[in-house]
Amino acid sequence: MRILHGGYYIPSLDELDSARYFAQNLPSMLCARVLAPCPGELILDMCAAPGGKTTHIAQLVNNKVGENPQ
Repeated sequence: MRILHGGYYIPSLDELDSARYFAQNLPSMLCARVLAPCPGELILDMCAAPGGKTTHIAQLVNNKVGENPQ
């Protein structure tokens, strides 16, 4: 038996609207996982350009970040 066509379509990254989607690379996601952030923590990303690590950290903590103590 040979499968000639998949049952779903996966668009290439070039087809995605760059204003709505941001492609995250593996090293950025691994950094966020190693950090192991918890909701409510105050996290400062000192290397936050273009924002892959920061957006992944926000996903991991469900956008529940700590308050600025100032």
